[in-house]
Amino acid sequence: MKRSYKPEIFKGVFIMTTLVLLILFYVTIKLRIDFMFKEIGEINAVKGQLKNKQIKLKVELQELASEHRIRTIAIEDLGMVKRSEPDKIIYIDSELIKDIKENTESENE
Repeated sequence: MKRSYKPEIFKGVFIMTTLVLLILFYVTIKLRIDFMFKEIGEINAVKGQLKNKQIKLKVELQELASEHRIRTIAIEDLGMVKRSEPDKIIYIDSELIKDIKENTESENE
């Protein structure tokens, strides 16, 4: 009787199919990893741009809120006048404040 090669052919096809599937799985995973690294790079670039924009906006805010700029606009554009002395001066005794604070704390307890 002749020996049948069907089981050996089946084993060979099974092994080859398994290897091809493993290679395809590896390539798929590798491509996904590369794509994710590319996305990370793009996101980091956008993050850097946003940080730069935030810094520029902070600088612009500081320039717009500067006392010199506000004073210049008030005097030149609005016709306001800088007062040389305050209208009223109020003096507060710090000891009196401490006494009042202690009294209110003792009443609340």
